[in-house]
Amino acid sequence: MGSLSVAVIGAGAAGLAAARELRREGHGPVVVFERCAGVGGTWLYDDKVSTNHHSSLYASLRTNLPRETMGFLDFPLVSSDSGDSRRFPGHAEVLRYLQEFARRFDLHGMVKLQTEVLSVRREASSSWKVTYSRKQEEKEVIVEEEVFDAVVVCNGHFTHPRLADIAGIDGWPGKQMHSHSYRVADPFHGQVVVVIGYKPSGMDISRDIAGVAKEVHVAIRSPAAAAANISQTQQMPLPANQAHPNLWLHSCTVHIYVERAEGDGSVVFQDGSRVKADAIVHCTGYKYSFPFLDEDDAGINVDDNRVGPLYKHVFPPRLAPHISFIGLPFRAMLFPVFQLQSNWVAGVLSGRIELPSQEEMMKDVAAFYSDLEARGCPKRYTHDLGTSFEYEDWLAERSGLDKIEEWRKAVYLAARKNVTDRPEAYRDDDRSLRYDATGCV
Repeated sequence: MGSLSVAVIGAGAAGLAAARELRREGHGPVVVFERCAGVGGTWLYDDKVSTNHHSSLYASLRTNLPRETMGFLDFPLVSSDSGDSRRFPGHAEVLRYLQEFARRFDLHGMVKLQTEVLSVRREASSSWKVTYSRKQEEKEVIVEEEVFDAVVVCNGHFTHPRLADIAGIDGWPGKQMHSHSYRVADPFHGQVVVVIGYKPSGMDISRDIAGVAKEVHVAIRSPAAAAANISQTQQMPLPANQAHPNLWLHSCTVHIYVERAEGDGSVVFQDGSRVKADAIVHCTGYKYSFPFLDEDDAGINVDDNRVGPLYKHVFPPRLAPHISFIGLPFRAMLFPVFQLQSNWVAGVLSGRIELPSQEEMMKDVAAFYSDLEARGCPKRYTHDLGTSFEYEDWLAERSGLDKIEEWRKAVYLAARKNVTDRPEAYRDDDRSLRYDATGCV
């Protein structure tokens, strides 16, 4: 196919990786559409919360992976004299890194800032019409259109919150919020707070709030509760060495976090305990959302956070390769995954790499979905890459690149284990993450 004009939607880590790889492959023009005022995507912190805010960061957020596993494979996230030198840095350090990545590879000229994609529609040919609005001055908005040979969707998945379903919540008098809107703990001073969910954001935010609140009660799904040695049937505090005696965990089933909320302010947990709470904070993740796409036009739909059908999480078989999705996977070394996906997409668009036929891709997707169902894996975990690195190795091999180094994989796996084993200390006590060329030592 040679050189194609490509629209990239989003200038976060995935969009920047895509822009670089597309240009390296010889495509052009490549235009990156970004609705915010700078590059960085979800790493652009905004302490103001409004109805249209996009940042999902809180003030105290630090990475839950060490910097060796955070950066792109050929552009490491190294500490700087003027930056955050910690091995698990704060969010400002990651933003600095992405901004430096954009400068180093001269990507800023490809990015249209404060430009929101309104629609992406397939033309009669295989081209795509992108309609977008951009701020000309403080209040003036101009709507324009451009036609591209291909579209690469990199709009992230930390914008549209998922909320837990709680019986009786409409009559509950307290305050609710999603972690997407959480910034600092001060508003919860002296309160009784229920935190729903205990993945990394739930761990961080519950401890953050425990520093100022009267009590913090966390509804935690039973597999995680078992890992934390918490009784499945009783309310029990975290171990004393966790330094937060006012922080309590309540186990629940995989499907329901909280039994019900009541009009007197009570929140009733599945373990039978109840508390009168002032606030509920939902740390329950996000929904994949593509408001600018027509599902039939784009050849995909979103069902319980499964974006599909997609061949290898990237290409809709019916329309491949002229529309693709980069950045859907989670629980992985995300920046390296974005880089590998981007190189694959760029190579497919140029003709350097050949895709299977539409029929073969659909068979592969069907087999993948059947395997997930046979293992009892809910649809919402379709894009969870797990810990095997099979997907990353496949991408590298398909693209003619070196696989992710074994030492990097070992550090990543050890770091993930530490999050569960030592949630209070894993960022600052990293002795188990010492490594050599063969792995952790």
